[in-house]
Amino acid sequence: MPGKGVIRRVKDALWRTSDLFGIRPVRIRSGPARGSQICAPIRRWPSFRRALHEAPILAVIDRRVGEGQTVLDLGASYGYFTLAFAARVGSVGRVIAFEPESRAANALRRTLALNGLSQVRLIEAAVAETSRTHFLRVPENETMAYLTARPNGTAVDSVSLDDWLSRPPTEDAPQRVDWIKIDVEGAEAQVLSGAEETLTRYRPRILCEVHGSPAFPGGARETVERLRRAGYRLTPVPAAGRSLEERLHTVEAAPAGPRLHTFHLLAEAD
Repeated sequence: MPGKGVIRRVKDALWRTSDLFGIRPVRIRSGPARGSQICAPIRRWPSFRRALHEAPILAVIDRRVGEGQTVLDLGASYGYFTLAFAARVGSVGRVIAFEPESRAANALRRTLALNGLSQVRLIEAAVAETSRTHFLRVPENETMAYLTARPNGTAVDSVSLDDWLSRPPTEDAPQRVDWIKIDVEGAEAQVLSGAEETLTRYRPRILCEVHGSPAFPGGARETVERLRRAGYRLTPVPAAGRSLEERLHTVEAAPAGPRLHTFHLLAEAD
């Protein structure tokens, strides 16, 4: 029986060589986006096809997101959750997907065209505390790309939600914001810092992946505290099991390293 080290090396090799096949479409077989096609590297196919990727979040989307609603998908990546949101809001709803990493954004653009999702708009930009140029570090697992203040990554455009939503009205500007999904690899507190007016004005529900990231030390607790100060009650996802404070402590106590420690929460206005 091969040891764990051997198995890990084999998995790493398969992860790297899967990119040789490029990004191709695969059909999702279950979950809210059942029947949709998603363009992604083949290493992502098993979890995407069977809706295994972050199933508790999919369950919240399936139960709670309604027809005609408007969703801001921050850190859309290949669009797995974008497709789920689009299926739930329907043709009369809106999904605005933000994704700064060029490879994922190009794949998502193909995905939207394949599925004919005219209710989804893709914005190739990061969301942060201010609207300016940031730098994006893209590790081997490109879905974990993260912003950094240091100029040692790829320069990308970034916007704050307050700035973006306060632009002069245009034909495609959202008139409401019902949901915000945040998956930004450690920059959650920075996103919320640039969204104070947005949360006050629209009171959206928020699905947030909270990260323990060496790039943003202390960011996990700051994220929780910012949401509480904004008048939100917080529920871990899934709700069963450890409390929010226990999950927060685990993230804060995790040693620095390439593996990010995370948990999900649902924030709803009081």
